Amino acid sequence: MSEDGTEEGNTAANGGAIYNAAGAVLTLDAASAFSYNEATADGGALYSEGALTMSGGSITGNTAANGGAIYHKGTILTVTDAVFSGNAATANGGALYNEGKMTMSGGSFTGNTAANGGAIYNASTESVQFTRIL
Repeated sequence: MSEDGTEEGNTAANGGAIYNAAGAVLTLDAASAFSYNEATADGGALYSEGALTMSGGSITGNTAANGGAIYHKGTILTVTDAVFSGNAATANGGALYNEGKMTMSGGSFTGNTAANGGAIYNASTESVQFTRIL
């Protein structure tokens, strides 16, 4: 992560900006901003197989096949008051693709696009909870 909390214009197969491996714990604060990152497969900005917590921050203009902003198949994804805008997936989850346990409170989804699930594509059999999402 850069010193000022921004990740912009990165490219990878999975996790254009960050790949959070199985067993890892990643915590992002309100200063975190991910813009215009690209994954050729999954997770335009973030790919997570571990635990991921995002408190505030923004994810804008990222692209991938699945999970334009975030692809999560880890233990738990917790998102509070984050802004997802203008992200795109060619297949599933314009902003977020979820295969794990997820809790989301506050925040907004605007202008995200995908073939399935413009904002969120949920493929999880785990607990998924949403509160106050715009």
